[in-house]
Amino acid sequence: MASFNKTSLGLRARVLLVIVGLLIVSQVVALVAVLATTRSSAMSRALDDVELGRRIFAEVFDTRAAQLDNSVQLLARDFGFKSAVASRDEETIRLALVNQAQRIGSDLMIFQSIDDQFMSAGMVREPERADYDHLLNVAISDNDSSHVVVALGGVPYQIVAQPVFAPGQVGWIWVGFELGDQLANQMRDLTSLDVSFVLSENGQVSGSSLRPAERADVAQIDYDDALTEVVTSQLGEDTTLTRSLPLVGDDSAHALLHVPLARALQSYRTLKLQLSVVFVVALLLSLLFASKLSDSITRPVLWLLAAARRIGGGDYERPIEVTRGDELGQLAETFNVMQRGIAEREESIRHAASHDALTDLPNRAVVDDRLEHAMARARRFGQPFSALMVDLNRFKEINDTLGHTIGDAVLVGVAQRLRELVREVDTVARLGGDEFLLLLDDCSADQARAFVHRIQDQLTAPLSIDNVTINVSMSMGLAVFPEDAEDGASLLRRADIAMYAAKEQQVPLRLYEKGQDEAHLQKLALVNDLVEAVANDALILNYQPKVRPDDHEIAYVEALVRWTHPERGVIFPDQFIELAEESGNIGLLTDWVLNESVRQMREWQDRNLKVDVAVNLSALDLLDEDLPARVADILKRHGMPASRLNLEVTESAVMTDAGRAVSTLKSLRDIGVTLSIDDFGTGHSSLAQLKQLPVQVLKIDKSFVMSMANNHDDEVIVRSTIELAHNMGLKVVAEGVDNERSRDLLIEFGCEYLQGYFYAKPLTSTDYEQWLQQHLNEHAA
Repeated sequence: MASFNKTSLGLRARVLLVIVGLLIVSQVVALVAVLATTRSSAMSRALDDVELGRRIFAEVFDTRAAQLDNSVQLLARDFGFKSAVASRDEETIRLALVNQAQRIGSDLMIFQSIDDQFMSAGMVREPERADYDHLLNVAISDNDSSHVVVALGGVPYQIVAQPVFAPGQVGWIWVGFELGDQLANQMRDLTSLDVSFVLSENGQVSGSSLRPAERADVAQIDYDDALTEVVTSQLGEDTTLTRSLPLVGDDSAHALLHVPLARALQSYRTLKLQLSVVFVVALLLSLLFASKLSDSITRPVLWLLAAARRIGGGDYERPIEVTRGDELGQLAETFNVMQRGIAEREESIRHAASHDALTDLPNRAVVDDRLEHAMARARRFGQPFSALMVDLNRFKEINDTLGHTIGDAVLVGVAQRLRELVREVDTVARLGGDEFLLLLDDCSADQARAFVHRIQDQLTAPLSIDNVTINVSMSMGLAVFPEDAEDGASLLRRADIAMYAAKEQQVPLRLYEKGQDEAHLQKLALVNDLVEAVANDALILNYQPKVRPDDHEIAYVEALVRWTHPERGVIFPDQFIELAEESGNIGLLTDWVLNESVRQMREWQDRNLKVDVAVNLSALDLLDEDLPARVADILKRHGMPASRLNLEVTESAVMTDAGRAVSTLKSLRDIGVTLSIDDFGTGHSSLAQLKQLPVQVLKIDKSFVMSMANNHDDEVIVRSTIELAHNMGLKVVAEGVDNERSRDLLIEFGCEYLQGYFYAKPLTSTDYEQWLQQHLNEHAA
């Protein structure tokens, strides 16, 4: 009996050992599989992060070069700078270089004449003669490169070169940033990787975001191998993954991107510890209950092994079936939680990539995909669909006056309304800013128009946000596939064109009309031609005198810009000035007119002709806080007093943003410029607002002056306006004086200055000088 029990006990022990052994093997296999898969995944993500950081670095580096190029182009094209170069005014050149370097925060700003006889630098360290020679060789040999890396005095710089023409090439401007610790730290913040800059010639590290102990080991890295793959190296006490990026230039340099291996594997180590604890607990429990639970233990372990492999392969959909409440069941549930967490994070990432963060509407990426599907259905079933572009009117005013928080709430409210008003088969997307897109499935132009009319009241009903009632108005443009376009990009562009047509005509909805696309493209081409015309001095100024009738003296002349297009002929100012405002180039045009007007005024003064000049400003000019400084700079550059310049602004321009406009006018008044209200009587300003304007002159619109000789009402308006201006201490200019009767009435009313065809039409500078001589001769007696 005892022998039987011993035999039974030994058999049981062997059975238990077999079960425990099998359990141990299965658990170890599962653990190794999970850890191996997790480590491989962690390493793969780390390599992807390094490669992504490398691409981000390259894009940022190129973007910096583009910014440098834009900055140096502005300086190279600056009339004053080119004048200083032509006269070899070294002090002015150096000052311009230093100012531009400070403005953009560059470390290097150098000018060198093309004949190598004249040079100037705007940088902390004065370049050596060899630096100038080296830069000139680089500019000649790398003429096609957008930017290069050049070593000056053993220090590498990212440099952009720009030729200076006056009108032929007279020299080069170089601008650059030092590849040092500061840039390395900036790049680290952008890429989340440590960055080092290394000179290929001597392996010198010019800049790095690494700690000193790690930086000392950078020279040991074979950056040639790191050009094609990530290499492992020992930096200080850390094992590091490194990738190399060659930088363009005759002085070969590399950017090395590093990520510590410990950081890359941090998630793996945490999971390793957690899994180890879980498996140890499961093993201890299995030893206690192996005789009864051997069968149930084997099955869950196999499930865990399969689940680990499935998770490692990216399958997060099938959960592990949990049928027990012990540690193995908890382990299975932990896997399920981990699997759900990973799936939810990936779904969140996918959703964020395809939806707008503020409104949760689909973004442009989803629109492109749904456009393709909609076009495929339309071609297959012969059913059209419509693209409705929606843009909020005066949304900028809401942001400026009520704040961006309210503005965001308005966008969310509009998005919610759009979602509620369309069908499930339709798509509502936010393209950016205050612009939305509706893709209306199986919807013709007539159906879409009827839909818009049906929802118009609901869509534009006032929104109540934080106890503030906000009225919402919209401009909408409609284009239909395939009637208006045969591809998605053209469809959206034409819907956008129709929307801007609705905005310009102040109507809720416009349908795309054939020819609008071509007109839009021609408009864009004309904008580019205008920018080139400004850059190449292809515009001209005409001058129309303002005469003081009591003594026939010329008070000043009004500068009027004219443009004759080489292909389209004469383009009226109203057309190209509006284009400049819409395209954001009005500042360039205004600066050109100001500079040319003051230059001509200086030229007349040098020839003993005292002629003051008036220049018109745009509404957008008054919103530019830098305008007073630029005006003062132009006057200083040509050596003219501010009192000789008269700036004219319209009532409507001031009322666009009265607060900012008045602030700009006061700054202009402070530097001594004379200010005039132009086209008075056609705007919407009140007398209280007019009283607040820091102006000295009021200019009556020609629409009243031209007809006053035959229209008693206009005569009364003009006389009353002059009396009002005089009572407010303002002088008066009447434009549009084209007959003797009007002149006599204006003299009778006490108008100080007269302007119009009765005296002279707008003249070129040469014709004006001839007219002036004739005018002086006629009134000499």
